[in-house]
Order: sequence, then C-alpha cells, then structure tokens
Amino acid sequence: WERIKDKLSLMKIENISNLKVPIEILKKITNLIRRADFRVTVTILNNEIIDIESGNTTKSSYGIAFDIGTTTVVGYLVDLRTGEELSVFAKTNPQVIHGDDIISRIEFVQKQKDGLEKLQREIVNTLNEIIRETTQKAKINKKNIYETVIVGNTCMHHLFLSLNPINLAPSPYIPVIKESLSLKAKDIPGLSLNPTANICMLPNISAFVGADIVGGI
Repeated sequence: WERIKDKLSLMKIENISNLKVPIEILKKITNLIRRADFRVTVTILNNEIIDIESGNTTKSSYGIAFDIGTTTVVGYLVDLRTGEELSVFAKTNPQVIHGDDIISRIEFVQKQKDGLEKLQREIVNTLNEIIRETTQKAKINKKNIYETVIVGNTCMHHLFLSLNPINLAPSPYIPVIKESLSLKAKDIPGLSLNPTANICMLPNISAFVGADIVGGI
C-alpha cells in the first residue's frame, strides 16, 4: 500500500495524506500488484480508494441512477467520464402485489412478520435485475460501476434502506431521516454491485415529498 501511496503522491493527488483505503482494497493488493507487474489503476472517490485493478481501466468508469417509484423502477446506466447515457431499463415494482399505494406498503410492514425485510429484499432484487439488464445491453462489467444515485418518494426511500416507514402515515408525518446519505453498496444486503461503490441517497423534503422531486428540480 505504501508503494501505491508514494506513486499517487508523485501524481499530485490532493489530500493524499488523508486518503482512506477500505480493508477490501487492502486484501486485493498483495496478489494483484505482482500479477499486474505493478501496473494498476486506482479509482478514488471522495478521498477514498474504492477500487484497484490491473492494467489501465480508466475508460471503464460507470455510474447508475435509480428512480424507485411506487409502481415502476427505472435504472439509467451512465459513462462517468463523458456523461453519456449507455442504457435504460424499467421494471414493475414487485411490491405492488402488497398494494398499489404507499399506505398499503406501510400496512404490510406493520402487519406482516419480517415485512420490512421482505419489502427491502424485493426492491433490491429488482435493482439487481436492472443492473444485469443495463450492463449486458451496454456490454460493460458491473464491477466498474462506482457511483450510484437513488431517488424515490419518501416511503420507497425508507423501504430500500430498511427504515421503518410507520411514522410517515399518521400526523405529524415524520420521516426517519430527510437529509442526504452517502453509503457503500456493501451496506445494502444483497445488492449486486462492487462492495465499495458509493451510493448517494438524495434528500427528502417531507413525508410525502421525496428525493424523486428533489432529483427533478
């Protein structure tokens, strides 16, 4: 790791002394560095190393944005270098079998054993299908998706994060959290992305005005 850090210093990477490296990256280094004859690509986001790969993979840097709607979930795969939209795929939100509106979803969480976990699993499985479809269509490797942005109404936001939405329905309609969040893919059980990939959750405004509205502004 110190050799990599020294090389990054020569490249005048800002704040190199404060650069963070996750344990997942450190575990990759030993075999990867020698196998690649010390020719590697290091991906840095927000002053943290999120991947290290053999060879020059600078042209393979992608992001995906999800709009998690009550009835439909859409994913947009983007080239982070150019901003070009590479592919789009939409699926019906599988949670509709529990009810068409957010009140039905909240009631499902209240009444069903492990209801919150079930709804989170359903939406994560849907995101995984969209990841598979969009990456296959664009002929790219999903491990090169480094940035994910997720929007949705406040209830969908809570269900994706496995936050209990019970207080969204009764007055005074209080979300668990309204501010934006920065997570890692590994924080979401079962999400089929590079574990150190960044997930940006846009902020909610209120219980009934969510990040989907913020994203559209």
